[in-house]
Amino acid sequence: MEAKYFDLSPPPRPVPWSLRLAMLLTGGSSFAGWFLLDAGLLYRWLLLRQAASRLGPVGARFVVATALGVIVVALWLIGSGLKRNLSALRLLRNGKLAFGKLVDKEVASWKSERHGGDNGPLETGTEWGYARRHAASWRLRFEFLAEDGTTYQPERIVWRDPAALLDEKYERIVYNPAAPWSARLMDELGPGIGIDPVGRLYFRGGWGGSLLVLFSAALVAASIPLALMVLWH
Repeated sequence: MEAKYFDLSPPPRPVPWSLRLAMLLTGGSSFAGWFLLDAGLLYRWLLLRQAASRLGPVGARFVVATALGVIVVALWLIGSGLKRNLSALRLLRNGKLAFGKLVDKEVASWKSERHGGDNGPLETGTEWGYARRHAASWRLRFEFLAEDGTTYQPERIVWRDPAALLDEKYERIVYNPAAPWSARLMDELGPGIGIDPVGRLYFRGGWGGSLLVLFSAALVAASIPLALMVLWH
């Protein structure tokens, strides 16, 4: 396979704050986590204000338990998303880029046993279409040539329709020269990652991406007064 490389500035390369915020606030499970956290805090504050007079002791305990459950799930999503996004930022800042070619794709897990089948390579277009509708996760294997001349075939488990990741004949691969077998697809690192002709990184989310980042920032900011209102109740 012929290797192709981007003309990037050498690592460590700067990552603009607009791109950092987009990756930290909207990448992975971060957005869903902040949304659930605000919803859980608001739910607890609004209902507990009337719990004593209308809901009674049992209703109040149910409200507290439900809200705490939502908040715990939200904090787990935020924590796992933050860990993933910080790792992606480090790789984007210090990693090498190359073009990788898909050599194998298969279903890693199904949404339910009713839709499930034997996990393995997809041989026909019909199998591919069925799997796209009913698969929960995918195992993708790419091949790329590292800077040292060695060919690697890293595997990635993705929890989204892989068609969005496989939109080009050759996919951009980001890898750590010290551990090239852990390479990741550029498309899965985060939203809006762009590279200009001189190799600098920039945020290319457009108006839609910018609005999503602003909305995510508003969710983060709103969680502080909501948490204080719950604590002071």
